[in-house]
Amino acid sequence: MRRPRSTYLLIALFFTALLALWGLERAGVLTEAERDRRRDRVLPELIDVNAASVRRLEIDRGAERLVFERVGPKSWRLEPIGVDARTDEVERLIATLKGLRKSPEAGAIDGPAASYGLAPPAATVRVWTGDAGPPDATLEIGRKSQADLFVRSGRDADLAVVDQRMLAVVDRPAVEWRETVLVPASALPIVAMSIRRPGLEATAERKERGAWRLTTPVRFPADAARIEKALTAVTTLQVDPGSGGFVADRVRDFTPYGLEPPTATLELRSPAAGSEPIILMVGSKVPDHPEQVYVRKGGRDDVMAVDARFLAEIPADLKGLRSRFVAEIVPTEASRIEIDAAGGPIQIVRDKLGWWLKSPVEGRADRGQVEALLKGVEDLQASEFFDPAILSDSGVDPPLRRLRIWQGEGVIPGHASEEAEPAVSLAIGRYDVLRKVVFARADGDSAILALPDTFLKVLPTSSLAFRDRDLPAVAPMSVSRLTIVRPGRTTVLEPDTAGDPNRWRMVQPAKAAADVRAVTAALARLAELRATEFVADLNGDLARYGLNRPIFEIRWETVQPAGTPPAPKRLRIGSALPNKPSIHYGTLSDFPAVFTIEAESLLPFAAEFHETRALSFRPPTVRRLMLRTETRNLAYSRRAQRLGTPADWSAEKGTPTQSVDLSRFDNLIEGLSELRAARFVQYQGPFPPGAGLEHPRLRITVEFVGDAAPVRLRLGSKFLGDWVCAAVGDENSGPVFLLQAPVWEDLIRVAEGGLPPIPDSFIAPAPSP
Repeated sequence: MRRPRSTYLLIALFFTALLALWGLERAGVLTEAERDRRRDRVLPELIDVNAASVRRLEIDRGAERLVFERVGPKSWRLEPIGVDARTDEVERLIATLKGLRKSPEAGAIDGPAASYGLAPPAATVRVWTGDAGPPDATLEIGRKSQADLFVRSGRDADLAVVDQRMLAVVDRPAVEWRETVLVPASALPIVAMSIRRPGLEATAERKERGAWRLTTPVRFPADAARIEKALTAVTTLQVDPGSGGFVADRVRDFTPYGLEPPTATLELRSPAAGSEPIILMVGSKVPDHPEQVYVRKGGRDDVMAVDARFLAEIPADLKGLRSRFVAEIVPTEASRIEIDAAGGPIQIVRDKLGWWLKSPVEGRADRGQVEALLKGVEDLQASEFFDPAILSDSGVDPPLRRLRIWQGEGVIPGHASEEAEPAVSLAIGRYDVLRKVVFARADGDSAILALPDTFLKVLPTSSLAFRDRDLPAVAPMSVSRLTIVRPGRTTVLEPDTAGDPNRWRMVQPAKAAADVRAVTAALARLAELRATEFVADLNGDLARYGLNRPIFEIRWETVQPAGTPPAPKRLRIGSALPNKPSIHYGTLSDFPAVFTIEAESLLPFAAEFHETRALSFRPPTVRRLMLRTETRNLAYSRRAQRLGTPADWSAEKGTPTQSVDLSRFDNLIEGLSELRAARFVQYQGPFPPGAGLEHPRLRITVEFVGDAAPVRLRLGSKFLGDWVCAAVGDENSGPVFLLQAPVWEDLIRVAEGGLPPIPDSFIAPAPSP
């Protein structure tokens, strides 16, 4: 559908009006809204002026003229005195002039200017945004009338009335316009402080995480608390104009004030881009006012007096600036460690997978030891800083050891970043037994540090340090033969290829089924052996560690390709450490070091490897139970269809029933059906005479439904008080094993006297003897 011609005409008129308004604005013609906004302003020409663009402000009071010149984003200079002006007050006056409004009640004011104190004015305020030319705004101030003040914005302007409190600041004397704060707030926070005074010339810089570090004359961690306290004292210094704090201006000779040269100079640096350092020079004490001291700002020729107490917070020597902490490292950011010692250099680097030794051998480094070293360095604190002239026997020149730690990504040997400056570099000297300290010195420093002797615990004692303490792993499924040599017994185990998977058999000292649980535990421990410490190279004197005649030895062979001879490996355990009987020395095949290992980690190899199941049958198939002692024969029958009550069992003819709890017989049958030996006394051969099994104290016979052969258990002598010797069957030779004595002793008393109850459980044996 065709649009009406009038629509296009309206659109054209709309855009024409917009262009006209834009043209009027460019030509300086005000809109009605702009005129309304400016109508009640005394200085409408300042409405759209950015306060930061004001370059000059002048207060002319006839006999006195104050000129404020901007000298920086947040600084003003007061002329003709040539001193710093109070930035906050100057900025506040500019804001007042921009927003100064006429009194709405005054209305139009007629009459000669002289009658209102404006011919001439009592004061004139002028504002410039440029460096030259006429002022951008002028305010003439006349006389006061109660709370009102008569003003006008130039010689030919209309008179106006304003609240006299708004311009009361114009009457201030020059001294009250002077900056009383020596360090303006715009300079905060301070990121560096230099101190120069007799015997001290040092600089400290603020680092990440709020830490401070000395950068001259040495690079060393600084005492952050001490520096922050000094900064607080300096940055809060103020001059008191009322007590004569502004001593002298336009000074040519500073000698009378002790400022040529000064007794101390402080230089403070701000992070603001392009800002100049703030320099404060401290002179002598003020005569007749010893609590005050003369000061001067760098580049200024005026002298001031301030409270002298701040000097107590400024350290007088380098020791006062040092932190007790020796290093500033973040352990998680460490990337490289080098330690030079008599045994040779140790070099460790971090990659994506963790820490690796590069020398003296290549391999994975022990994470725990590396982290302990880094943590030890992070927490390391010096108890004292000695002058090398006083302590000439520190052993740091040349050092006994040197420790260097780098931080940051990619700091690895062979790369360009290898030359990066280490975060920590310490020359480590001798150990002072009496002081219980280790002497050290940081690179580029002269002071001798006294470090706690606990630091020695994380330092390497040999070239074997930092090696991965996880000993070379063995894959349990690859073991084809396992030999365990213990005092008085050698056990040889092999996989049982004829039976179910993961079955083992004992081939020495007897041929028998092996306890799978014990073998599995031993292989698992063999796969995760871990040394507690490395103590010597393998080519040393093994006799001193008891490894020439080991008290314990584990040998194993692994599956080899066809035609390849077996390559047995061996773990030998020697004597215990003199002061730690729970830790033993050890060696491992193809591993070039003597190490120590916890005896507790070897417990799986001390287990019983013979099949420990002595009896096994299905309890529901039992039909008869006989107990025979040296004096009595007892027999009990079980009904064919059990009810789960004591009535299931009945005593046979001639067997007493008094005080016998027949309901306990089911517990006895359950225990016998899964009876396990705690330990074997022997695997084969005639019974030992002391076992008491040829004439046992108790025989237990279990008969079954059907043709199944009965099972028999014999209980003989007590062994070591807590155990009782036992055997299965009727022969007087074969395996002899141990059972937990208290349970079975109770059963023997039941059989002999019929009084004590039958025990609840026969299943779980106590720990191995």
